Amino acid sequence: MFCDLLDSAALSSQLAPEDWRDVVRAYQTMCEEVIQRYGGHIAQYLGDGFLVYFGYLQAHEDDAHRTVRTGLGILDALVALNTLSIQTHTFLWSSFVPSVAGARAPSYRRTHFL
Repeated sequence: MFCDLLDSAALSSQLAPEDWRDVVRAYQTMCEEVIQRYGGHIAQYLGDGFLVYFGYLQAHEDDAHRTVRTGLGILDALVALNTLSIQTHTFLWSSFVPSVAGARAPSYRRTHFL
């Protein structure tokens, strides 16, 4: 899963650097809490965004559901945080790679947008 702030360049130009830092920190803290609640692993911080893995370190049968719940949880939590009309992009990507007799079969991919 990837999520970041929508139109963050425009928003950052409207705020003092210290205020922008506080907004990004509050957003990141809120996202981290939701991601951890559903067992996600933050693979990388990318500016004001995150690259998040589910099923990494420990796979769960419902990792796809956990990913969707995380995306929706971030949107819900953003409402409580939203004093500046902040919006977020949330991009969900899943890949199912079946294993046949120890060999990896071709990857099947499906992309979802929230």
